[in-house]
Amino acid sequence: MSTSRERRRALQQLFAPGLGLAAAALALVVVVAAIDALRSDRHRSFASLLTPDPTAAGLTMGLLGTAEGVAIAIVIVVVVLGVQLTADRYSPRVIDIFIRDRLNGAVLALFLGSIIFTIGASAEIKPDYVPYATVYTAMGLAILDFTILLPYVRYLFQVMRGETIIVGIRRHAARAIARAIASPATQAQQRAAVRESLNQVADIALGSIQEGDTEVALAAIHTLRGLVCDDYVPVKDELPERWFTISHDDMPGASEQTIVQVDRTRTWLEHLVLATFVDLMGETPAFRKEIIHAIASTTRDFGRRAVHHGDRELEELVVRFFNTYFRAALNQRAPTFAYSVMNEYRRLAVDVSAGRPDLPIRVAEHLLRYGRAFDAAGMPFIIGTAAEDVSDLIVEMAKHDLDRALLLARQLSDTLTEMASMAQAVSLNGILKANVKLALWAIAEEQHQILSRIAQGLNAVQPKVLENALKRMEVTTERVFYEVSDRVVAYDWVEDHMRELIPILRTHLRPQEPARPLRPRRSGEPKPASPVTEASTATPRS
Repeated sequence: MSTSRERRRALQQLFAPGLGLAAAALALVVVVAAIDALRSDRHRSFASLLTPDPTAAGLTMGLLGTAEGVAIAIVIVVVVLGVQLTADRYSPRVIDIFIRDRLNGAVLALFLGSIIFTIGASAEIKPDYVPYATVYTAMGLAILDFTILLPYVRYLFQVMRGETIIVGIRRHAARAIARAIASPATQAQQRAAVRESLNQVADIALGSIQEGDTEVALAAIHTLRGLVCDDYVPVKDELPERWFTISHDDMPGASEQTIVQVDRTRTWLEHLVLATFVDLMGETPAFRKEIIHAIASTTRDFGRRAVHHGDRELEELVVRFFNTYFRAALNQRAPTFAYSVMNEYRRLAVDVSAGRPDLPIRVAEHLLRYGRAFDAAGMPFIIGTAAEDVSDLIVEMAKHDLDRALLLARQLSDTLTEMASMAQAVSLNGILKANVKLALWAIAEEQHQILSRIAQGLNAVQPKVLENALKRMEVTTERVFYEVSDRVVAYDWVEDHMRELIPILRTHLRPQEPARPLRPRRSGEPKPASPVTEASTATPRS
């Protein structure tokens, strides 16, 4: 209801200037005609002055026909150029969108109908007879045509904007979903309409990225988010069962195993959208991080909505596609993509940790695994970010599920232990600092079990490397990293009250070994030498 009201308000704002211009022109005609009537000896009234004789009526109809022909030519030129330019920039599917717009058809029909009516009116005029009703109707249609001409051209340029097209596509898809629920017998046609809408948005998003039009690409991603989260998932259970049975026509290029999988899990639509995101990542330049952030945050919203509605299959699909994003970033050697994906992956695990306590365990495992994969591929900075995210997960889980927080701490500690002897300095430094920060937090919060688990990993690091890391954290007081980065905070920085706990951490890591008891001397064994002191080395008195 609100969408229709907004559309009506937009149309009113669009056509109001044209109506105002036409009203002003007609008012001017009335004023000038009144002046002429006052000056005329024969036509003393306004009505008499504007009542045409057969000759004037014929000339008027000829003028109207010519003017209307020119007007419709202008409309057609604008339409052809606008549609062609928009199709070249975004997608050829824009032509279908234009044809489907009822206002476009109504305007063209009005112009054509006016011309045909004017031709008929011209034929009715006789040397001794003027069909006034027909003539005035033709004049009214012409005035209406010219009134909407400029607003319609303006409307075309507004409609052909990428953002406007995308909104219309979503509206069309949402109506198709509603019709599939209301009329299950038409589900095949409605499913095809939804699939076509998804393909249109995907084409526009892809074309926008290739043309460098980031705003339109972001609008396309947000539109897909709204379609899935707001228009589809909440009513998914109301759709007929046949809606979820698809074929290769619905997912061209998908393997037979994929078709079987989405049939079983009832996730063909979500799979299409998420697969589109993977395609967009493949076309996104490394410096367009806002596209990746929008994709990752939208995927997180899919996961949250899946948990909210109890859709375990969609939840599983979201996890798999988050991992696929990591693989895409690896294949493109774009570590900057991984930062946004990791951040939103962690946020998903935190958001649903109370209702899905097992999900953070899986997310942490994937974060560390792909962090190590980036390290092995020559991108060592990512593992530190992954470790920081897992550390944040541990802190959140400790608030309501200490057992799973301990499992996460074990994963993080074991990863440090495995990497301690073979990792390069950059990657080891990143995961080491994350463990140290977590250990300091455990000391501050008196989480002794977590501290014990983390200490096992820290003790696996060479003492010199560990001590150097602790010293750097003791002297680093600048919170912000000295370069501009996605995570902002420097790895070596901790808050002041945490920095004061570093000496305590040292005692927990390598406490002083207790003095071993003296072994009893055996018979005949020489007495051990006394320790050398300053007094024993002095010259003996004589």
